[in-house]
Amino acid sequence: MSKEFVKYELPKGWVWTTIGELGVVMSGGTPSTRERRYWSGNIPWISPADLTGYKEKYIEKGNKSITQDGLDEPSTKLVPKGRDC
Repeated sequence: MSKEFVKYELPKGWVWTTIGELGVVMSGGTPSTRERRYWSGNIPWISPADLTGYKEKYIEKGNKSITQDGLDEPSTKLVPKGRDC
């Protein structure tokens, strides 16, 4: 990490990093919420709202789910199983 980002000394064992160095940042992959046929299916959908206050390492489902039509929508982005993002 560039020294220009280092703002202060960290506790022992900590390191400075960026979000991009930790994993893949994804956005803009939500199927249209105006299309009812995309929602309330059996495919778990996790959004940033589901992660607010979430403390666990893994998450299996969020507050919403999508249908196969929603998954097939070109704007939808699927994170493959087992991928750390």
